[in-house]
Parts: sequence; structure tokens; C-alpha cells
Amino acid sequence: DIWEAVAGVEQVLEQAHCRINNASLSLAEAVKALLHLARSADRNVACDMPEWQASEPRFVELIQAIRELIRATAEPSLLSQMFWSLGRLNANSGDVATMLEHLAAEFQPPALVRFTSVQLSDTLLGLGRIADKSSCCRP
Repeated sequence: DIWEAVAGVEQVLEQAHCRINNASLSLAEAVKALLHLARSADRNVACDMPEWQASEPRFVELIQAIRELIRATAEPSLLSQMFWSLGRLNANSGDVATMLEHLAAEFQPPALVRFTSVQLSDTLLGLGRIADKSSCCRP
């Protein structure tokens, strides 16, 4: 696993940037990078970035890559990890809002039966955190 070898926000962003530029970043790897960013923030409140910056070019690039790769039919584990991570990072940019709108338009309620209770909980927690930080995600 390439993501186990990287440590800290800076290394995760740089590795994701390189994989995107080489067109070798899969959805699973992109979500794993996002998850590592969120866990880095969890482990170190004063992580490499003093305050999470959604305008950081490599983060924006990662979100755009996920937006292009993600589908509502993606594995529930990927969707729940993505939403949990975005919520943990307080990511509420326009790209995140666009991705959420796209997924909501595609998502079919029967797909919820594929989610475990933990995956549903993580998804709702992430969405709640995103909505709490962004008026663009509120009804």
C-alpha cells in the first residue's frame, strides 16, 4: 500500500499530486489519500498545515480527481470513507458541493441497503460536518 509509506499532510498531498499527473490514481487510491489526510489531521491538531486550507492547489486537484472518478454506484466503503474524511477536514469548497450534488442526483435510495450501519453513520457524520460548515450544502 503506497499510502502506508507516506506520513503527514505534505507527503500525502505530494504523492496524490504525482499519481494524478501520471494518470495512475484510481478512485480507491484517491479516497485512501483523503482518508490519510483526515487521519493526519486527527493525529496532530497542529499538523503540517496550521489550519486546513481547501484552496491548497494539490487538495483542490485531489477533490477534482475524486469528483471525476466517483459514482453513486461506488462501493459503500469508499463513499463512507470519502464523506467521513471530507467532514473531518471541514472541506466545503464549490468542488465538494458539486460532487455532492452529482452524487445526490444519481443516488437511488435502495442502494442504502448495501451500507453497513457503521458506513451509514460515517456517511451521515461527514455530511453533517460539511453542511455545518457550508451554507451551500444546506437546504
